[in-house]
Order: sequence, then C-alpha cells, then structure tokens
Amino acid sequence: MEKRKASLGFYCGALLFCFYFTFGIFGSMLTIYLNDLGKTPVEISFVLSASGIFAIALQPVVGFLDDRIKNRKALGGAILGLAAAAALCFTITRQTWLLFLLDGLVLSGMSSLLPIFEKIATSGPYRYGSVRIWGSIGFAAASQLGSVLYAHVWSRSVFFAAAAALLLTIFFLSRFSTASMAQQPKQKAERPQDWHPAKALLGSKTYLLLLLLAVIFAGLSVMNETYLSLFLTDSGFTVPQSGLVLSLAVLMEIPLLLFSHRYMDGLSGKQLLFLVFGSLGIQFAGCWLLSSNWIIAACVVLLRAIGSNMLFVMVTIKITASAVDEAYSSTALGIVEMVKSIGTILFQAFSGFLVEANGFSGLYAVATALAAAGLILCLFMRIRPQAERALFSGSQG
Repeated sequence: MEKRKASLGFYCGALLFCFYFTFGIFGSMLTIYLNDLGKTPVEISFVLSASGIFAIALQPVVGFLDDRIKNRKALGGAILGLAAAAALCFTITRQTWLLFLLDGLVLSGMSSLLPIFEKIATSGPYRYGSVRIWGSIGFAAASQLGSVLYAHVWSRSVFFAAAAALLLTIFFLSRFSTASMAQQPKQKAERPQDWHPAKALLGSKTYLLLLLLAVIFAGLSVMNETYLSLFLTDSGFTVPQSGLVLSLAVLMEIPLLLFSHRYMDGLSGKQLLFLVFGSLGIQFAGCWLLSSNWIIAACVVLLRAIGSNMLFVMVTIKITASAVDEAYSSTALGIVEMVKSIGTILFQAFSGFLVEANGFSGLYAVATALAAAGLILCLFMRIRPQAERALFSGSQG
C-alpha cells in the first residue's frame, strides 16, 4: 500500500510539474517573443487576449465532457496533444491572427484542464500540498530555463520545451489515471439516469453565489497582477527591488501549499473565503492609503499568497464538493473557470481606463471597495458543516 501511495504521489507531482512548466514558459516568454517579432503593443494585447476569449467557450465544455464520458486519459490526452501541436506551430508562423489562434488553443486548452488536474491532486492517498508544490516548482523552473533557452540557445526553442512538457504531461496522466482508477473505484461518481447538470447547478444558491464571488475575485486578481509591478516602481522601488518583492510574494505560496491540509480541511469554505477577500482588501487598502514603501512591500509579500488564484482554486474545489453533486463536479468547476475568464476580460479593460483617469490611487481605492463587497457577499454563503469533506489531507491522513 505504501509503495502504491508513493507511486501515485510521484505520478501526480510529475504531472503537475510538467503541466505548470508549460504555463511558466508561456507566461514568462511569450510577450518577449512577440515583441521581438516586431509586434505592436496592440497586436501583443490582441494575441494575449485569445486565451481568455477561447476559455469562455472551452472550459465549461471540457468540464461537461469530463462528467459525461468519465475518461480523463482520453479527454486530457486529446487536449494536451492539440496544445503540444499548437505550441510547435509557434515556431513556423509570424502572422498575428495565426498567433492569436495558437495562443488560444494552447492556453485555453490547458486552463480547461486545470480544475480536473486539481481534482486529481485532491483525490489521492497523498497530501494535496506535497504534490501541488511541484506545480509551483515547475512554473518557477520554466521561468528560469525559458530565459536561458531564449537568450543563449534559440528564441523559438522555448516552444519545443513547452511541447515536450505537454507530451510528458500526457504520459504521466496516463500512468496516474490508470493507477488511481485501479486503487479507488469506489470514488468514481455514478452518473444519474436523469442527467441535468444545468438544473442541478442553477438550483444551488451556494454555487450561484460562488460564481459571483469568482467574477469579483478574477477581476481583482487581474487588476493587481497587471499593475502591481508598475505601482511598485511608480512608488519609488527600482526594477530589481520590485522584482524581489514579487518573487518573495510567490515564495510565500510554498508554506501555504505544504500546510494546506491543516487549514483547508480545518476551516470551513466560508471562513476560507473570508481569508481570501480579507487579505485582498487589506493588501489593496495598504497600496491605496499607506505612504511607506516598505510597509506596502510587507503587505504584498505577506498577503498576496493568501489572496492568490492558487488558494481560490482550492477553496472552489472544497465548496463545489459540498454544494454540487459529484456527478456534476467537473462541469461546475469548468463554469467557475469560465466566469473567471469573463471577469478577467471585463476588469482588465476597466482597470486600464481607471488608471488613466485616476492613477494607481483610484485603482486601489476601487479594488478595496470591491474586496469589501466580496466580504459582504461571503456573509450570505450557506454551507452545512456536515456536507464539507476533507479533501486535502489524503485518504491515509
């Protein structure tokens, strides 16, 4: 049993490492690559917008298919294989509309699998944090390796690295899925004969409130991620100092992952939502009201991880598991990601106008008010304590 547990943990950790490695490659290198191709800022924004636009349609469809066909190896393999082919096509085209299409295929395809892979990480006999941390390591490794490949080997070699990582993800998915299905057949949800996901999801007030909170959260996240580094430099930090603050903030995710089983299973979904929106509100209020650069930096470093997308995804999985029938869980998570994509697109455009009109002070004042609105909405979240399951400690504790 212990040997099988270790094997499952290895496959899941390796899967997440390779999966997030690809996210890291595209996140750190794509903008630089497009700029070096001679694309204008408008063209770069157009290409980068593809992932959000495509994801709105793809994420709920993939979640629906996962619930319907119950074959993650086939579904994930097909999407990842298409994404790998699209990543390779980046090396042979310079046309903006083709780059838009390819970016949409790669990143929206991967985003659609994100809730499924997070569910895999919570369903095994290992602790969630012990395997999920490898995703963060993969993302960080890609940022470093990608810059080396881009600068010293060949700019387009980063896309070969991304394609290779996606193919390895397919391999580890097949190995992990086969092993897990053999070990945990009782955890597989049976599809109801009268299968109506829309009726089941729309009938849950808790889930509908979660969707509204997801839109607000996604909007706040994209506003902060887009302008935080600019805000820090505008406040007097040098570029290296700003980079150090952001790096330290990312490193704070590591202890959150390692000890996720303590608080994710120990606190209720409602309490966790209060933590997420409360940390965002304090962070934004600090950026809005404080004058000391180093106190602002401390707020960012200490609070950014608590209000991160990583933690919100975990909270979403926890609440969905208690508010929605297991037979519809992937559909439910896919729709959450879809509304987050909508929130990202809407708030990204809104934040640009806000900064131009009122500067960073206006941006963070509005962000603070929205975080406060999120906290108020959290008061209306109703989850029966007995309905909440321990998902992050592993079946063996």
